[in-house]
Amino acid sequence: MKFVLLLITLLIVACSPPKLGIQQHDVNTRGGIKTQGFYYNMPEYLSFMFYTNGVVFGGFFSSTRNIDTLTRIYSDTLLNNQKNYLIPDEWGLFEIKEDRKINIEKWYTKGWGDYGITKIPGYILNDTTLLLDHPSIGRDTFYFHYLPVKPDSTNRFIKPSLKK
Repeated sequence: MKFVLLLITLLIVACSPPKLGIQQHDVNTRGGIKTQGFYYNMPEYLSFMFYTNGVVFGGFFSSTRNIDTLTRIYSDTLLNNQKNYLIPDEWGLFEIKEDRKINIEKWYTKGWGDYGITKIPGYILNDTTLLLDHPSIGRDTFYFHYLPVKPDSTNRFIKPSLKK
């Protein structure tokens, strides 16, 4: 019995993602980026959703190549079944620097229960366009698309910020 408890404890610790280097804090997005939607690139449709509390959701590719279909999928899935988004590599944090730089850090899966950190630096070209240096696709332009229904940023991996 002690061995089983030890094994369970080791699995829980091993499955915990590492600490991100960016501290969570409220982000002043006025004049920076829009948050009522998602940013995506083409033709991969890699997308990110940013929240005013510094949380970012996404960083995954879509199988669809149609923005209206993607919007419907995100709206329906996120509204009705947010429980599916419970793995660390869908979440991260971001910060905006004074010189219109944006830094994103999010988890990625190295293997079952083993996570690393991906750093994605970039620039805010305007409130609807980002230029990001993604490790998988290189430097690319990401465009904002309004999302009528967007879930909150609550997840079990990033605890709410205590700063006001």
